[in-house]
Amino acid sequence: MTFREKLAAYEAGTLNDEESREIKKVLDQQEAIWDYLSAQAEIPELTDETSAGRNQENNRQSEQNPEEKFSKELSKGIRRAFTKMGVTVGAVLLALILFIEFALPHVVDAFYYNPGTVVGTEGPSSQPTNQMSRDMAVYSELFLPNAGVIRDNVSVSSRGYGAYDIVINQNMTYAGGRLTSVAGRIEKGKLTLYDNNTLALPSDNVFEWTMNNRDVTKRLSEQIPAPETTENGGTLSYHVSSAGTPEESLETIRNLSDQKTYKAYISLDKVLTFDEANTFQKEWSLDGWMAVVLGNDGTVAPANVGFCLQASPNTIAYDEDMYPLLTLRKFDGTFVDLETEEQARTHLESLLRYYADQTEFQQLMGMELTSAGLDEMLSYLEENGVQVYGLCAVCDKATLLKLMETGEVYSIYVEEWR
Repeated sequence: MTFREKLAAYEAGTLNDEESREIKKVLDQQEAIWDYLSAQAEIPELTDETSAGRNQENNRQSEQNPEEKFSKELSKGIRRAFTKMGVTVGAVLLALILFIEFALPHVVDAFYYNPGTVVGTEGPSSQPTNQMSRDMAVYSELFLPNAGVIRDNVSVSSRGYGAYDIVINQNMTYAGGRLTSVAGRIEKGKLTLYDNNTLALPSDNVFEWTMNNRDVTKRLSEQIPAPETTENGGTLSYHVSSAGTPEESLETIRNLSDQKTYKAYISLDKVLTFDEANTFQKEWSLDGWMAVVLGNDGTVAPANVGFCLQASPNTIAYDEDMYPLLTLRKFDGTFVDLETEEQARTHLESLLRYYADQTEFQQLMGMELTSAGLDEMLSYLEENGVQVYGLCAVCDKATLLKLMETGEVYSIYVEEWR
């Protein structure tokens, strides 16, 4: 029986003598404690000015008339009430301060995107994977054709109330490239990066295929007319990529430095199957990122979506049943080489499905993928398989010149590799 139940039984008179005596003893103790506290916290207006006067008053208590006794008892009751109220108010204030200091920041956090939420500890090192590390790994692979460099490590420091300091790390590079980390902050679902250039999306027209509804069943060289001279002496070009015409692209490459390496956006003259594109990239040791067709009616839409041929540098925890082959690094640290079209399609579909499920992260990055858009992409992949219209890789000048001589490459847009 709980003490509260014993009290109820005591009041009802159903306890035995021994239990009744125990309850009465406790009640007497509580009465003595409250009397003591009341004496220590007397209300000035209801007491004499000096302790001597108080002692004299106590000595005269037996001689007081009934009205004076009632006044004394009333004063004592008021003191006791004020003491109880003070203790209660103090406890409430303490609880409120502790809530504001320790609990409220986390309560506010729950209403906004939390990049530091631990989503798993898979991998040989058993290091926890936070939410933004996994989200950024998928985002950077799908939308940042950075020659195969995936950013899958985000350091997060919470400041409470939905505010976080973040560092998006780069843990892998090659061909002399520098490791560049990007710092920023997230405040109530809004992302601010201190360097927007590092993670900036490429322009839509870095590949020739991504504009003007190209027919993916034909070669670019068959459907793009040569530039024409207008009546006023100007030039009308039907080429839309940043590389310009094949001749302009070749001229740009010839003027590059022999000692540097470059990030190359390679527009294929013909849309290839995954098997064809994989054979081509292996022949030239490109091993970077593939741009894929995801639109209906023979169009390339949306622009610049693809996947990497290399595994991410870190092991990422994820649900294999929901997103099979989300990353190419297994939980035991080994890699998956994309050798078949089925593997490539499974990987790409998992990336797209996962990103479509991360609505808060989509809003954070400003790159929306609706369920309707996802369904359209998945339907296209199911019907047509993985079709590749471009590659992004790191190359030197000599390799770029040789690529332009092949019949598979239409044009190449280049940026200096950092």
